[in-house]
Amino acid sequence: MSLNIQPIKLPSASQSALMAHDISEAFSKIPSADQDKVYFFMWKIKGEPSSVPNYGMHAFHGTNGQSATDAERREAIRLYVEEAEGNEINQKFSLLPVSNQDRVYFHLWELKGKPAFHDFGKHAFHGTNGQSATPAEKREAIKRCQDEITQAKVDQAFAKIPAESHDRVYFFLSKIKKEPASIPDFGKHAFHGTNGFNSTPTEKLAAITAYEEELAEKQSPKPAEKQPPEKITKIEKAFCSICQDELGAERVTAACKHFFHKDCLTPWLAKHDTCPECRYKFSKPIQQVGVPVIIQFEPTDKEGAPVPCFIPLERTPAQLKTQELFNNLEQARALLESGAVTQEEFNRINQNIHEQLAPSHHGGAPALVGTQELIHNLEHAEELLAFGIITQEDFNQINQIVHYQLDRLME
Repeated sequence: MSLNIQPIKLPSASQSALMAHDISEAFSKIPSADQDKVYFFMWKIKGEPSSVPNYGMHAFHGTNGQSATDAERREAIRLYVEEAEGNEINQKFSLLPVSNQDRVYFHLWELKGKPAFHDFGKHAFHGTNGQSATPAEKREAIKRCQDEITQAKVDQAFAKIPAESHDRVYFFLSKIKKEPASIPDFGKHAFHGTNGFNSTPTEKLAAITAYEEELAEKQSPKPAEKQPPEKITKIEKAFCSICQDELGAERVTAACKHFFHKDCLTPWLAKHDTCPECRYKFSKPIQQVGVPVIIQFEPTDKEGAPVPCFIPLERTPAQLKTQELFNNLEQARALLESGAVTQEEFNRINQNIHEQLAPSHHGGAPALVGTQELIHNLEHAEELLAFGIITQEDFNQINQIVHYQLDRLME
């Protein structure tokens, strides 16, 4: 930060109004968060009085019965600016690599006329051993060091550029310098500092960066042209392998590539697990309550394009009986919750239903049969997912329903 405030002598009466205006303008440029520092320096200048709260602020602005001369106010601002510049310089210095900080001391030694004093640059920069330097001298020493670092990057990057591409770097440097094309080889001379032209290391690095970006854009692969979608071929005339009648658009194709009418295949699959023509063995069709059955077929629409196929299948009498009992139990629970039946009545209904689900003298329990079938259906769904016949979303829905029904069977 530089407010260009110089030490002054006491102003004459004719100058006092102008001086006050300059002070107000300078103070207005100070960030509000830093204005307390100006008041602090004013308090220091006035001898650090402790009798008045916020003395520095009141003295600077002439409020609360306090006052300060223009010279004191300007000195408070000068001290703030000096401190702010010192902080800025120290921050820039700290960002330099440690190995380069000696170069700052060297450049400061040069700026100060190369005095014969051991480690003069270091002492002058830090204000030690009786030596000192102005903020402007310190900033210039840091700038020269930064330029050296940038120039080293320029030399390294430029050495990697093929000689036939140097002209592109010179071209970009001409654009950065905004010089007319009428000057012959301006970019080349400015890059190498010849023929009376020059450029800063930062400008050279920017020209090299522009060249590298242009090169990267040329070398990057172009996006592939979008190919037109393949034309869908109409399905040739075919016949149902069950009824032998001609098939239209409403057809299903089994995994073995045989065609069927949907109405012909549905009852067949209710009793068989093989293709009626080649006896290809299908996995057992999934039979779930409340959802369509997903099987290994690809029906076609009017354009002959494949679409998903969901075919509901008939359930066995044992399955229907089991499901009916579960429905009755759910209805009884709903009546209990609504208060339509008492707990005692619900217990009787529940006991009756579980007795009907118990094993009979003629075979296994309907609940056990249902459990085995649900597990088989889940295994089949995993097969269909693995072969890409159903989607992950379809499988998740089946999995959720199977586990729900297993939970109900285990109650």
